[in-house]
Amino acid sequence: MEKLDIEKEIKTMLAVLFHFVLRKKGKPMYIKNLIRDSEKLLSCGISYELAISVLSGNEMFAWTGKGMYGLSEWGYPPHVSSIEEAIEWFIFMKGRAVTEQEIYEFFSSKYYVKNSSIIGTLVKKEGIKFERLGRKLWKLKND
Repeated sequence: MEKLDIEKEIKTMLAVLFHFVLRKKGKPMYIKNLIRDSEKLLSCGISYELAISVLSGNEMFAWTGKGMYGLSEWGYPPHVSSIEEAIEWFIFMKGRAVTEQEIYEFFSSKYYVKNSSIIGTLVKKEGIKFERLGRKLWKLKND
């Protein structure tokens, strides 16, 4: 068996294991805790880099906050891996400008992210990704 085949098989096996551990937990987990719980079942070590590769490269998993992943089947948007991308997805799905309060409510129902991180991202990406229409009203730039 070639090296690439073995790596692919290992990643597939870990994806199944991570899925099992997350389903058993029933909520998103910090990567370090997911690794720890998975290692207990495997009786061997899993590198952080390998875990990230498996989680970020498989549509079964979704980013749920800094250092956290959950299952896509729990309703997390696909291909979102940062606060910026989650805000962008939310505004796009709304199809209109949104208030900061709407963004906070969306995040508080799904993600493990502080409000200060959300507003920091909006301000940092103002004029690049997001456009402020009023004191607390935001839309996608060029929308």
